[in-house]
Amino acid sequence: MRVDGLPEGEQNATQGLTWTEAHENARDLVGLVLGIDDDPAAYAVELLLAEASGRTTPTH
Repeated sequence: MRVDGLPEGEQNATQGLTWTEAHENARDLVGLVLGIDDDPAAYAVELLLAEASGRTTPTH
């Protein structure tokens, strides 16, 4: 999954086997890139399906 809202040039992708794992990995990525603790009050991470975000997923 791609994580929007991170600074240009920073890693912005992560993955997970479940929605819960993907959410945890996205929170970890945001915390690492921004150099902040994983504090739920500090920032929010919301998972959206590509269709819900208006983006399309590539087909193989």
